Amino acid sequence: MARKLYVHVGPRKTATSAIQYALTQHDNSVVIYPKVGLWRDYSHHGLVYKFFDEENFASGVEGTTEELFEKVGVETRGSDRNVVISSEALEFRDTGAFIRALLPYVSATPIEVEILVSCREHFARAASWYNQRVRALKVSEKRNPDKFLEAKAAEMCYAPLVRKLCQTGFPVTVMNYHPSENWLARFLMHLGFAQDQIPDNRSKLVSMSPKALIVGLAVNDAVRSKDTKRKILKAFGKMPNFRSSSKFIFGREASAIADRYFSVDRDFLLEEYGISLTPPDFASLENELRINSEDLADIAAVANGLGDPGQKIVKYARQYLAS
Repeated sequence: MARKLYVHVGPRKTATSAIQYALTQHDNSVVIYPKVGLWRDYSHHGLVYKFFDEENFASGVEGTTEELFEKVGVETRGSDRNVVISSEALEFRDTGAFIRALLPYVSATPIEVEILVSCREHFARAASWYNQRVRALKVSEKRNPDKFLEAKAAEMCYAPLVRKLCQTGFPVTVMNYHPSENWLARFLMHLGFAQDQIPDNRSKLVSMSPKALIVGLAVNDAVRSKDTKRKILKAFGKMPNFRSSSKFIFGREASAIADRYFSVDRDFLLEEYGISLTPPDFASLENELRINSEDLADIAAVANGLGDPGQKIVKYARQYLAS
């Protein structure tokens, strides 16, 4: 069997960080995950940003593109093991050009290429993405979930990305993120890992609970300084039930608008790749972005020690109090 270069494009919010972390910790005995151009999240963003001359992003990456690619070659040439490159940044860039430039450094002999894309149910992915934007210091998302969903629905569809990647001329494999409980294992086994070689994946609750999400929105609304925001969110991090599993945080009208895009995308995935994504029954689901009086008391208990910003946060949170 020919040696293979796997190029994992993501996209974001499909557990790419868990995959990248597992491969970073791997000793390269099954596949080679080059430890060159790694970003803070263990992706190969550094290689991608450097190749596309995006110095505003690549300022912390030492060396030229050629030097970095040569270091990849030192790790990969002469081996018979497959190679994995992973970066969600490739979603928005010329993936084909990146692969063609990298190939001569990876192997001196012919090597196959397989581009990997994973698909997560649209509404769950949207909720995860929104959650991340609210807590990100550089973004400070202020829109409510419905406004965000309506604005980003088209961008969360997979068909445009998959079609663009197919135009590279390299084979594209589309994988179903669901069931998410064994996603990491299924992905690594696709790369060649045996069942007993799969690392222990003790998942952590990374999503904020509804009341913590409301606090995040309130902080984004009331605070301008990143340092102050960081300190306030750190204080609220000790609030009971700050983290929780994902909840449905969208209204029915916004969900129906977004599903005009998502339903077409689901049909594409099913017809072209046999992937079935089951949407939530948003016509009957209640929007979980709300708090009760106990939640408000938890918020106030932290906010009382934060002066004027704390009072603004409590006032903002009251609008989400369930009647």
